[in-house]
Amino acid sequence: MGLVLFDVSNNQLFGDIPSSMENMSHLVTLDLSNNTLFGGTPSWMGKMLYLQELLMVNNHFKGPIPMEFCKFNGSLQFLDLSANNISGSLVTLDLSNNQLTGNIPNWTGSLSALVYLLLNNNNFEGRIPVDLCKLLRLRLIDVSNNNLSGTIPFCLFNTILDDSSHAYDSRSFSADVPIEFTMKNKSYSYKGRVISYLSGIDLSCNKLTDRVSGSFSQPLEKQDPFQLVGLHFLSFFSVAYNNLSGTTPQRTGQFATFEESSYVGNPFLCGEPLPKNCSTDGSSSSMPKNSTDEGFIDMKAFYASFVGSYTVMPLCIAIVLYINPYWRQAWFYHVEAAIMSCYYFVLDNILPKRFR
Repeated sequence: MGLVLFDVSNNQLFGDIPSSMENMSHLVTLDLSNNTLFGGTPSWMGKMLYLQELLMVNNHFKGPIPMEFCKFNGSLQFLDLSANNISGSLVTLDLSNNQLTGNIPNWTGSLSALVYLLLNNNNFEGRIPVDLCKLLRLRLIDVSNNNLSGTIPFCLFNTILDDSSHAYDSRSFSADVPIEFTMKNKSYSYKGRVISYLSGIDLSCNKLTDRVSGSFSQPLEKQDPFQLVGLHFLSFFSVAYNNLSGTTPQRTGQFATFEESSYVGNPFLCGEPLPKNCSTDGSSSSMPKNSTDEGFIDMKAFYASFVGSYTVMPLCIAIVLYINPYWRQAWFYHVEAAIMSCYYFVLDNILPKRFR
């Protein structure tokens, strides 16, 4: 077994990281923080199969983060490269197929160069942060297969529909690094120049609630309240298996290419290509009139069932005691015993002595 912990933090080390450290293949923790180390971040660090903690805080490292860091085998739990001179643009953030929990952090909205955001197949919960609307270069977002709830920020669709904001230099990222994206239950890997033409939104398999408007004619300020308009260039679109209601977008332009699989699993969503017909008011004929966004609960039915349950229970007890004299005798015996116990407890522990 080789060295597993190498901590040389808070010293006066100077210069590049020696290449001989590449042989420390069993390292679990590597801490180089608070020194005067400089040069590029070594790419061989990404080949350390057992590394769980990598701290390089407060040095003079420069240049981009090596692409090899994307090849960690899943053991890495803590990475801190703060207070350095690291540069370069982050085009893709791929945290998919992990076991991440909690809310999607708001700081993702500060990654202004981000083009592809892949957070699918985790355990994220809470709302989709509005801060993602600040990502003006965003072309693809996949948050499918999580536990996200609440409404869908409409501004997110405004961000992606503005095609003029998506001009970027495809040379800013490596053409050899593939992006994996799932379409129609099949996973595809894209790389090279084709990535620059990839755009899509996948919000499927969550707990999102919203009312969708299928009309394209209303102006933005009159949308009700989540309207899909102007999305003419999406490669993929899915809101399947949520709690959306309303009508699907009109099957014109790009939306004519999206099949039933993009919308299935929303019990109160209707319109083509779904088999559900919409009523004249633009809602599913099977939708309860008193449904709400908080799970579509009919509150009148809930209160009625609640009162009914607590009314029926005492009646059932009374009927059983009336029919069976032995149970009736035992019932009154235990009630009398409970009353006497409460009486003596109050008498011995609560009442002042002068009242006894």
